[in-house]
Amino acid sequence: MRSVWHNRGMVGKFLPSGPDHAPIFRIRVTLESGESEEAEAKAKRQAEQAAAAHWDTYRNRLAEIISVSQLAMINPDFAEYWNEICSLPTGLIASLVKQAQGRGFCAGSDPRLIAVALVSMFNQFCYTQLSGNRTAADVDDAACIKTLAEIFYRTIYHREGQ
Repeated sequence: MRSVWHNRGMVGKFLPSGPDHAPIFRIRVTLESGESEEAEAKAKRQAEQAAAAHWDTYRNRLAEIISVSQLAMINPDFAEYWNEICSLPTGLIASLVKQAQGRGFCAGSDPRLIAVALVSMFNQFCYTQLSGNRTAADVDDAACIKTLAEIFYRTIYHREGQ
């Protein structure tokens, strides 16, 4: 199964390979100019990278993300901005779910709903770990990223009866 996506002058293709128990995903991105790059990652590594990117973004933009998410509840402009903030991780996760489904994982699940649920859970997890009276030294980044990666991986790469 191949998944193709288009985004602001780029065309991307997800190209899965490897055995079912340890899938490998390749991505090829082609710019309008014709230049292209290809990268490869094992599913577990991909989960770690996605979790780290989400954690780092939240950590570095904590005040903005919390403010926008709260204001999105009462203001349509902030709601639109919040949807934009969440659209990239939601779209990426939905694409990964579709790829996993092509290999027999998480059959019958709605990729978009899984993506929305994971992004929402990741946001709440980051919020509770990073906000309040904690200092930067109080938070174990590696442990938090590992937790998010495990949740990400186990949610997407499961089969019925496992």
